[in-house]
Amino acid sequence: ERDNQIVITFGEMFALRPPNGMSKDALDEWASVEVMTRIGSLLPRAYWGAYSEEIESRKNLSWSATCQTA
Repeated sequence: ERDNQIVITFGEMFALRPPNGMSKDALDEWASVEVMTRIGSLLPRAYWGAYSEEIESRKNLSWSATCQTA
């Protein structure tokens, strides 16, 4: 409990470290994929949806070097 609010934390903390020189649209897409694959990896495979290939490809690898553990 913090400041009379319940706080729930799940998954490993991480910080987005985007590659340099991306357009705003490319950066938005990159960030969406990074965040959604992190969230998806916490869920059962049946809920991976559109990100299933990306989650599967990262399953046995460490997460992207541009998305570091905080």
